[in-house]
Amino acid sequence: MVARIVSFRKPKPALFFAVLCAGLQWTCAQPAAPGKLVFEETVKADSLPKDSLHQNAKRWLASRSFAVATDSASDGTWLLAANAQFPVYAAGYVSKKLSGMVHCALRIETKDGRYRYRFGGFVFHYYKEDRNYKIVPTGKTKPLEEKTASGWQKTWDAHQRTVQATMARWTADLKTEMVRQGTPQPKAAPPPEKW
Repeated sequence: MVARIVSFRKPKPALFFAVLCAGLQWTCAQPAAPGKLVFEETVKADSLPKDSLHQNAKRWLASRSFAVATDSASDGTWLLAANAQFPVYAAGYVSKKLSGMVHCALRIETKDGRYRYRFGGFVFHYYKEDRNYKIVPTGKTKPLEEKTASGWQKTWDAHQRTVQATMARWTADLKTEMVRQGTPQPKAAPPPEKW
């Protein structure tokens, strides 16, 4: 898995994310999207045709209940685009309290013998308690690439670590599902003989 942060700022923020994500490889990206957080990788899946990889990707998206936005084929490539979200929590006194939801965009492209996934566009959506003590969205958003959150920096850093852990788990699950071969259908038992 390759996580990229495109940044033309001081190296200090990139060092912060590198410490949080030990084990992830950081690379420089195209100058088209400065400061964006992206998880992407091209994975070889030897001897698997693009149609089989496409079906495996669709099965993985369905198992996660992701909203598929695009499912198309062009020039020998299948493309799946979906939107995903997952909750992030703040520490409470007795139990954790929902702090908000992180929304992201997912793109999976499949070709014969390989596929590429890309998670990007991470946005945090604030939630808060209403007067009836229900957790509801506020309508405010904050891109996850932002480093500072005045007044709640510890919680913001915890949310960024949660995103890193969630992406590591999702990409590992995706890699496992993508190489799964179709299971052969069991043969039907012959009908019993009549006397």
